[in-house]
Amino acid sequence: MRHSIEPEIEARAFKSLKKLRKTVEGYDLVVVDTRGLADELTEDVSKESDVVFLPTGTSMDDLRPTLALARRLAKTKTVSNKIVIVLSKTGRSDRLLEQAENTIAEAGFDMLNAIWPERDGFQADLDVGRAGSEASNPYLKQAAQEVEAAMLTLALG
Repeated sequence: MRHSIEPEIEARAFKSLKKLRKTVEGYDLVVVDTRGLADELTEDVSKESDVVFLPTGTSMDDLRPTLALARRLAKTKTVSNKIVIVLSKTGRSDRLLEQAENTIAEAGFDMLNAIWPERDGFQADLDVGRAGSEASNPYLKQAAQEVEAAMLTLALG
């Protein structure tokens, strides 16, 4: 709002799924960003979600906890087939990307067919309230639109 960027997207904090449920009627899409822990709220939200996106970088420091969370959520049968790993904040190394993709595949999880690269331009745009698809750099804008389209296809498909 501070930068007059449209469209306005409603964002709220919720401490329980019960309070969230009361508010989401009439919405076509609801995105819930949990703490990334396998706590009760994350598990409850995951059970009711059409798809569960788990972002991770390519380093094992990122992959290990993300895959541990995915395994924990996958123990619940209503969640196991909905988990999609999203490679985000990736560098320019094809070798690291390939290693991360192999690690995810070996763990038995699906991966989004688009990646979110780590670039200073994204951070600068995010800092002023722009979404990735509103990036001023055409390459970054295209990368963000590809991730957005892939996620929406899974979420709404």
